[in-house]
Amino acid sequence: MVLVSAHLHGSAAFGLLHRLLETAPQQGGNGTHRVLGVTIDEGAPPDGFPEAEWINLRIREEEDARGALLARFDPRFPSHRSRGPGQGPSYPGAPNPELISNAPHGNQNFSGREGFLERLRDLLGQGMEDKPPVVLVGMQGSGKSEIVREFVRRFRSDYDLIWWISADRPEKVESSLEELAATLAERFPDHRSPEADPVLAALRAGRPLNRWLLVYDNAGPPGALDALIPHDHGHVIITSYDRDWEAYGHRRCLQVGPFSEDEVVELFRDRLSEIDAETALALSRRLGHLPAQLHRALEWLNSGQRLDGAAEAVAEYTRLLDEREPSVVRGAGSFEERLSSSLALDELEQYHPASLCLIRLAAHLSPDGVPEDLLRSPRAVSEYTEADPRYRTGRVNFNHVHFQLTRVLLMDFDRQLKTFSVHPAVQEVVRDRIPAGERARVRESVRQVLASYAPHDEEADDPRHDHRYQNLRWQIVPSGASLSGDDEVRRWLVNQVRYHHRKGELEAALELGTPLLSAWTDTFGERDRLRLHLATQLANVHRSRGEHREAGRLNSRTLELQREVLGERHPFTLLTRRGMGADLRALGRFASALEHDRETYSAYLAGRGPHHQHTLLAEHNLALSLSAAGDYAEALRVGEGAHRVTREILGHRHPYTWILSSATATYRRRTGEYVMAHRQIHQAAGMLRRTIGELSSHTLHARKELAVNERLVGDPEQALERIRRTHEQHRGEYGDEHPRSLAMALALAAGLAAADRYDLALHQARTCVDGYTGVFGPDHPFTLAARANLAAYACRTGHVGEAETQARWAHEGLCSDPQVGEVHPLALGAAVNLANALVAKGRSPRPWRWTCAPRRSCTRCAAPSTRTTSSPTRTT
Repeated sequence: MVLVSAHLHGSAAFGLLHRLLETAPQQGGNGTHRVLGVTIDEGAPPDGFPEAEWINLRIREEEDARGALLARFDPRFPSHRSRGPGQGPSYPGAPNPELISNAPHGNQNFSGREGFLERLRDLLGQGMEDKPPVVLVGMQGSGKSEIVREFVRRFRSDYDLIWWISADRPEKVESSLEELAATLAERFPDHRSPEADPVLAALRAGRPLNRWLLVYDNAGPPGALDALIPHDHGHVIITSYDRDWEAYGHRRCLQVGPFSEDEVVELFRDRLSEIDAETALALSRRLGHLPAQLHRALEWLNSGQRLDGAAEAVAEYTRLLDEREPSVVRGAGSFEERLSSSLALDELEQYHPASLCLIRLAAHLSPDGVPEDLLRSPRAVSEYTEADPRYRTGRVNFNHVHFQLTRVLLMDFDRQLKTFSVHPAVQEVVRDRIPAGERARVRESVRQVLASYAPHDEEADDPRHDHRYQNLRWQIVPSGASLSGDDEVRRWLVNQVRYHHRKGELEAALELGTPLLSAWTDTFGERDRLRLHLATQLANVHRSRGEHREAGRLNSRTLELQREVLGERHPFTLLTRRGMGADLRALGRFASALEHDRETYSAYLAGRGPHHQHTLLAEHNLALSLSAAGDYAEALRVGEGAHRVTREILGHRHPYTWILSSATATYRRRTGEYVMAHRQIHQAAGMLRRTIGELSSHTLHARKELAVNERLVGDPEQALERIRRTHEQHRGEYGDEHPRSLAMALALAAGLAAADRYDLALHQARTCVDGYTGVFGPDHPFTLAARANLAAYACRTGHVGEAETQARWAHEGLCSDPQVGEVHPLALGAAVNLANALVAKGRSPRPWRWTCAPRRSCTRCAAPSTRTTSSPTRTT
């Protein structure tokens, strides 16, 4: 049986078939054909194929095709059991609607390289288990990526997931894996991984998809990707120009070089049959037998604008190469690449100025891809119009402009992803050819195109524009945007930092923002308004990382300068004031934070009205400060109002809707509405996972609150399992010293106690106290609350001396703190635990201070359903 396609001719299988048929008859003893040809393409069998019986699978459904094939071998063949789901390749006769893929399309002019495709197929095989990565190594322009694209095109039916990753930098790999995680979460919302890295864990386990292929394209040295490549399951292909991969293992490392002479002859036979083999090989040697250069030359020769006769066209092309060669400067890529690129650029300069303008823009952008809508944006179009007046009249449009580049392989267009890309070697040639007097203008034009593509300040937090920021992320370094002094470019960069913070990409935010702040301070001075706005965004990032002291230091100085430079009610000043309330809470200054947030909310209310997004966030901050100050009932009233309006204005899928819902559920729990709080936090946690991801700190915090509610409604084992997993995930992402990690550790102690594992709870609580002491100091309200919890578990396990010491320390510290006070719920809980410790030691507490005062105070702080109790109190 022979699978026949356009790729059979010239392959090793074609030659083997002919050798077999030379020594065997074409028909068996019963008159049946010895060769069965199976086709999956349209059209007649290829010329030169031996006489055979034919089955065309393209016109058959899967079950019909199976029966027809088996009947050709033996009509009595027993019924064949269908494969189970996810086992083996899917039927190739029809597209797989369930396939998840971001892989670029293959080159329709792909030719040759059949040996590499067969070797890839052999190395990866049919199964998914125990398949180490296959690496293609070769110089730039040798066609490594094209081989993999063609492999994907031919064998896509083998997979349920194909994910293409630009792998020249680890942060790009991480970003692509995050995109994959979001895609899988959206397609399979019920699938969860208990591990800290859910994407790689899921791939390794074959869940939720068993058959997958990852392509790491243009990878650097091997060691940089070790932790980012799943092993033991699935298929992985890596392309790289770094020869260190050859030490990876020769059996699974394929060295890709120039075309062989046979491949050159085949290519010219397919694309320019009038050329004899000797002429084709002579031109190919001139171009180093490199696939990209040969395809570019063939496009030139086949353009329809050349001299009469193919031989004359080849001679003219060779003459132009000779003429251009002395002026070509060696650099990135092969000399042949730079030479043929220069020849193509000569034509653009003469006939297609708008196309030349486009590739000059693209030469300063990411080689991995630029979105089509960016290059079609009004600011970009104005550049093309200035370069070529025909654009204004409609004689030339964007399709014509980019076609002149893709035609001669100076630019690649991925129709599936809607992105354009230019090879780094071509980019360098383009930049080198820009006249010295124009280079600065071209660079600044590129930056202004990017800035105009970025959302404006009022749209900066709208998730509908997140794809623009994600696209812009990879354009910052190649465009040199950080060096620009243009205010619009700088405004975009500030909002780019804000975007990374909002998405939880804290390292990316710091990597961009920190050097910018230093450079802008040196260039524009400390009082520059955009420099101050950037400082506010960086303070937010430090706060989200749990670095509250650095956040407070940065915000305090920024707010002082903004009040002088911009005024008290300027939007940038108010934004800093919002963050300042969080800094005061982190310092334990609850009363000051409450006063501060009341004033900030009033300022927003007066300046922007009750329904503006920033007013609602200020109202949310006020609710947080009310809760921190112990007024849970008022926090619930204010927070519920902010959440209701936010849901109406921003909608069901906006992350802010569910961040506010999560906070409101916490206030509801603290007022004693456990069942309603459980329902609300369960929904909020699920929606946060869908909108901002599994490992967002907001999502994990909501899951921590869900675990607390599960404990309170009577499901301690489920609560314990959830808080353990959530704590581990938050520690893995944000570290042990993050305030939310510490709060989760405290909730874990409470969960252990609720499951009657008091010794473990005591050990966990001691660790918590040490952690809070290291981060906040020994007498911070958070640390004192942890001491009160420790006292409860120490009392229950018979460590009554430790219980009294810790409870007294907590109670006296909280009562004497003017920012907290003796009627604060934290102080009340410490009072009850101190009383219990004293009773356990055979002493009686003073009744008025520790019984009457707590009871009267609870009526102020909580809802009517709240009850006081003499059992040990846990604060979470």
